[in-house]
Amino acid sequence: MNIILISEIIATLMGLAAWKSARPEYLRIVIALIVLTCLMENTEEFLPHLVKRRFRFLIYNIFSLIEISAWMMFYFNVFKASQRLKLFVIILGITSILFSLTELSIYSTWFRFHVDSYRFYSLSMIFLSVAFLWKLMNLDEIYSIWTDPVFWFAAAAIIFHSVFFIHLTVINIKAFANDPGSISVFNTLLDIANVFYYLLLCIGLYLSLRNYWRFKHPSSKM
Repeated sequence: MNIILISEIIATLMGLAAWKSARPEYLRIVIALIVLTCLMENTEEFLPHLVKRRFRFLIYNIFSLIEISAWMMFYFNVFKASQRLKLFVIILGITSILFSLTELSIYSTWFRFHVDSYRFYSLSMIFLSVAFLWKLMNLDEIYSIWTDPVFWFAAAAIIFHSVFFIHLTVINIKAFANDPGSISVFNTLLDIANVFYYLLLCIGLYLSLRNYWRFKHPSSKM
């Protein structure tokens, strides 16, 4: 069992523990996505006969559409107080889905990963996450990252999508694709990004649990 699967399992267990008490409630969108990711990845790892090699990318492509929809719903709720940012989320979400469906159905195939449209989605996620952090920087009130789970979810998205965007970009460069050493180094960086992605999600889930516990038990020091 590799460290990424272990990270996914830990995040899934924390997500399930935080499901009922998730605050804000739209954290459940990402929690459901974490659980689905863990089920998919671990099924492929431990029950490979259930996932035939030819169907692997088909499953990943279908899952990626679910992922795009989930994160866009998440950010739609994050920016619910801003009509302009909500409009950006809707535009980026619809464009990401339509771009993906077009690439998969017309320019490529469902049995190959939709690299170009996923890169657009990754840039969209980076933009929305940075927009959230920028919004925090301009608050007129005292703000603490240690009470806000959404901050950690946004940080996780920035780290993962920044590295994955670069990965999807360089794999199309022949000099890179034909160099085993470069591929090995970048795969290691991608693994590190995945671990930090789940670590930051776990911090956010822990804060959600702690906030709920303190709300129910005001004298608690959890």
